Amino acid sequence: MKIYYTLHKKLKKFFVLHSNKIIHISIWAVVTIFLLLFVNYAFNYFDTKINKVITAEDTVGGVDAALRNYKDEVLKYSKQLNLPPEYFMALIMLECSGKNVIKPRYEKGIYYKLKKLQNKKIAKFENLTYETIKNADTEALKNLSRSWGPFQLMGYKCVILDIEVAELRGEKRVYWAMKWISMDYGKYLKAGKYKDAFHIHNAGKPFPENGKPNTYDPDYVKNGIKYMKVFKEKLHH
Repeated sequence: MKIYYTLHKKLKKFFVLHSNKIIHISIWAVVTIFLLLFVNYAFNYFDTKINKVITAEDTVGGVDAALRNYKDEVLKYSKQLNLPPEYFMALIMLECSGKNVIKPRYEKGIYYKLKKLQNKKIAKFENLTYETIKNADTEALKNLSRSWGPFQLMGYKCVILDIEVAELRGEKRVYWAMKWISMDYGKYLKAGKYKDAFHIHNAGKPFPENGKPNTYDPDYVKNGIKYMKVFKEKLHH
């Protein structure tokens, strides 16, 4: 009992002497807890917002996924550009399998060409000149060397579109890619030369006269024509 009484007196004396410090510590403890709770709430809130876009469905490919993810935009912009929507839907299937979440592909060969252009070892690369990329740092050049979005459009194509490369992966990624296609080889689509159009998109040139495609997948053009038939039926029903 005497030990208890002595301990009680010492604790009482301690609290009297250090009451201000204890109050300050208590206040800071409350503030810290509040901040931690707020940060946790904010993190969960924004995480939910982000993951609301990226769902399990978005990582699944296929014809139904392509229709779910891109049908409305493709129909809208095809009408504006006066181009066949079934071509764009087929191209989406070839390039990203209709998925909504698409990892960009880094093309090392394109990066080295851009570096050569920046170092004045070549005078021009497609529509790019030294002046176009002279101030681009390594990361910027790598972004220009990546293919973006459902049509896997190369980053450096942003130059001719007069936009930032970020636009190719942004909310209007479908529009900008379709606009570039219209500008680059839309005349083939309007003429119904779909074999040439698919081959140009993948290999940069019309379908070879010898009948041997230069695409990374020998069946790329053949599969594109097949998907066009599928989507022509589905888009108009």
